[in-house]
Amino acid sequence: MTGSKAKRKFLERTGRRIVWSAEYKEKGKPKEGIRVVWLHPPDSWTLDTCGDYRELGEYYLTEKGKNKTRLDMKFLMTYDSKDEVEGRKKWEKELSEEWDVFRRYLEDDYKASLRAGKE
Repeated sequence: MTGSKAKRKFLERTGRRIVWSAEYKEKGKPKEGIRVVWLHPPDSWTLDTCGDYRELGEYYLTEKGKNKTRLDMKFLMTYDSKDEVEGRKKWEKELSEEWDVFRRYLEDDYKASLRAGKE
């Protein structure tokens, strides 16, 4: 969806958890990490990463009226070195651009599910 060149290998998929490895290059050096998403239906999920960096993310959906939903995200990130830390504005810009792509896919998927339900 976002043009990432990372190779993903799904290790587990259940109704409660999804686990995968991610392999990619950063500044020419190979990196690998594990991602775990804990699902909390119907309105939240938690991201936990390890290996290449450490990031915890909480995602919450809130109904905001007919056909409107708000997504709130909260992250805690840790680094091995201060040299790895991106500026907040740069990180927020990159994340916003990425979620704009995800939003379009989610909206299209939702519209398709409504059409399928009418058939």
